[in-house]
Amino acid sequence: MLIKLSNASLTYMPKTLFETKALDDVSFSLEEGEAAGIVGPAGSGKSTLGQVLAGLLPVDEGSLFINGRVTFLFQKPEKQMFEADIFSEVAFGARNLGLSEERVKELVKWALASVGLDFEHYKDRSPFNLSGGEMRRVAIASVLAMDSDAFIMDEPTAGLDPHGKRLVINFLKGLKKQGKSLVLISHDSGGILEVCERLVKLDKGRILR
Repeated sequence: MLIKLSNASLTYMPKTLFETKALDDVSFSLEEGEAAGIVGPAGSGKSTLGQVLAGLLPVDEGSLFINGRVTFLFQKPEKQMFEADIFSEVAFGARNLGLSEERVKELVKWALASVGLDFEHYKDRSPFNLSGGEMRRVAIASVLAMDSDAFIMDEPTAGLDPHGKRLVINFLKGLKKQGKSLVLISHDSGGILEVCERLVKLDKGRILR
């Protein structure tokens, strides 16, 4: 078992007029090498559940077990870019893990290739002078370069044209073939059905049985 969440509940802004039950007695598990989808309408708690599974948000009740390194890709990750060149942007997370510069370079090359971007062509370019689809792929590469055991991705294909969506779906399939575990969060199950063995449907913070 790579991730196991048991009977988790989480409330935003408790004991105020804005109190919101984001998760209500949710249990979820992810096996090594498995790809699972989390789907549901806007406001159903999907993003909150993803951040909890990655250990980014503590729960009010319940327990979380993580065996290995888990990396989370936020919605619209391109909005969080800040480095001057693509190599530095993709390398940022790997460098923070204390890896050697040689290993960082290997991971950056692999990550860019995984999302269909040529290393030599892109490494010195500014991430802010790319198309929307290219920026999304660079943002995904920056997560991949951390070489985690599991990747949790929130709306990885949102806002992309059909070609961009196909590229992302294909590289997600490639990650799965490499034995990586995936949790894909989406309001639309269409694309991720190609990648995931199972879907978890969330509504108003609860898993639909």
